[in-house]
Amino acid sequence: MSIEQRGPKAWRVEIEWKDPVTGERQRVRRHVNGTKRQAEALESQLKADRSRGIDLSPEHVTVSELMDRWMKDYAARQVAPRTYTMYGIRADRAKRALGHVKLSELRPAHVKGYQTDLLADGLSSQTVLHHHRTLSQALTWAVDMGLLHHNPATNRAVRPPKVEHKPLRTLDAAEARHLLSALTDGNQRRMVQFALETGMRIGEQCGLKWSDVDLDASRLTVQRSIRARGGGITIRQPKTARGRRAIALSPSTISLLRDQKRAQTEARLQSYGAYDVDSDWVWTDALGGVLNQDRVSLRFSRTVRVTGFPGLRWHDLRHSHASISIAAGLNVKLVSERLGHSTPAFTLATYVHTTDEAHAAAAAQFERALALG
Repeated sequence: MSIEQRGPKAWRVEIEWKDPVTGERQRVRRHVNGTKRQAEALESQLKADRSRGIDLSPEHVTVSELMDRWMKDYAARQVAPRTYTMYGIRADRAKRALGHVKLSELRPAHVKGYQTDLLADGLSSQTVLHHHRTLSQALTWAVDMGLLHHNPATNRAVRPPKVEHKPLRTLDAAEARHLLSALTDGNQRRMVQFALETGMRIGEQCGLKWSDVDLDASRLTVQRSIRARGGGITIRQPKTARGRRAIALSPSTISLLRDQKRAQTEARLQSYGAYDVDSDWVWTDALGGVLNQDRVSLRFSRTVRVTGFPGLRWHDLRHSHASISIAAGLNVKLVSERLGHSTPAFTLATYVHTTDEAHAAAAAQFERALALG
């Protein structure tokens, strides 16, 4: 086994073994364009594949075999549980359509035909885009592993269909007040108000602990997120440094959280010992257990259907927090930091309709200041 540098960013990886049947020496070579670390990763992958009895001859590998190996050797180790589940669904779809095709024979025309079939089956352009990206990721991994020379899914001729983005569903301040007044369950109303006032994602909100909240300093820190998976719950750390953030709390949010503490104390007293006394979750089920965010979202959808807001999703509360904040004149950079966005530019692009309204209001205010109207 060896790794030999063939150029500034070119490496040759070679492994040898003795065929147990014929006794002959077998050799497989792969070439990597990249770093030495990538070459070492390829060498380790080839050794692992060989020990599992996988045929290392690139010309024999099919799309179906690639998707299986990519799911096991890459996706299972690199992505979150929910993302892994979605990748699996898309990988299965790609296997049904292209699984029989050998990688060495895969062409852009195959990928384009796959897109066309997905659209013909009634999938939206957004969903087709997700399928295309998953297939392309697997093919890129195949290139890195030396199974392909290039990724046919990156050819300009097979660009996925253009996605038409639907306008965001947001509430203005008056609609938000109306929604809160229509909610009759105290715990649900507190959760909805908290989402509107902080802009936290539902997984972040369900993952919030009292130890993350400083009521005296009027702030909280986002430390984790809850994900539902197959009837169970997984706890994840924020993906980025911006996701692990501090959020300042308004007096009304502080009051809301104090109400939540009192409600939990009452629930504990009324549970006759069944309540989890060690629970530190801010938002819990009736016995202090962690909430399943999918159930919270489903219940919310059912509630708003009969309160005059059909189709409103829980995530739209986060959008509403952003749009109300920007419309009220809050600095976009601050809004971006509260939401945990990667950059203020992303916030501007996402809520462009709101920023347009804010700019119009600013122009009118400037005119009034100069008394030109």
